Amino acid sequence: MLCADSYGCIEVMNKTAINMAEELYIEKLHQALAWDMPKEAREEAEKALAKAITVEERLAGLSKILVVYFAERNYLGAFFIVDKFLDDQAMTDYRAYLLFQKGRASECFYEFDDALIYYCRGLASHIVPRDIYFALWHGVSLCLLYKQDFKQAELCCRRVIELDPNQWWAWMNLGVSLEHQNCLKEALSAYRKAVELSRRIEIPILHLSRFIKRHPLSASSNSPRWRITPQ
Repeated sequence: MLCADSYGCIEVMNKTAINMAEELYIEKLHQALAWDMPKEAREEAEKALAKAITVEERLAGLSKILVVYFAERNYLGAFFIVDKFLDDQAMTDYRAYLLFQKGRASECFYEFDDALIYYCRGLASHIVPRDIYFALWHGVSLCLLYKQDFKQAELCCRRVIELDPNQWWAWMNLGVSLEHQNCLKEALSAYRKAVELSRRIEIPILHLSRFIKRHPLSASSNSPRWRITPQ
């Protein structure tokens, strides 16, 4: 079982050379966070953060500025502003959220070793809200897949699915981990489940479409009941 301790230590095994950035559609994931941010939105976020007094106001201001930074692909700005909040003892109860955001920034730099540590430290926080808990596990599973530790990634995804079977990304990442362990029938089922739960958004559809092209015999013996139509 995957274990996250207070130091965020995980044993990861690298295996065969695979371009996991392409395999996981990492650039598309980054593009999903980026768009043309209106100047007014940036100014509003900066003002909200500057005027914030209470912890809740500061957290809301941080969330707004992080949306701006990720949209602008200013990952370094996101990384360092989260660092400032992590040093503030008043933000202790929000440590899991802050470490998640720091992991996201590291992930966008393709620093998956660092991202994995931040996600695991987030999971080890004394307070982890439900939505952040699943977001952190998503980050862990993605990092493990990028590092080609497919078995550990599988265990991670199965743990999430046991807790909430409606997390579509867990099914998608499970599909990737199983496909690379040559468990093709299970991988196909996982990809289909991801597409179904995600209401057929692009990334899980891309995974399923590629699987069918790669393994036509496995897919033909379990033909889908609906046609894959990316939106």
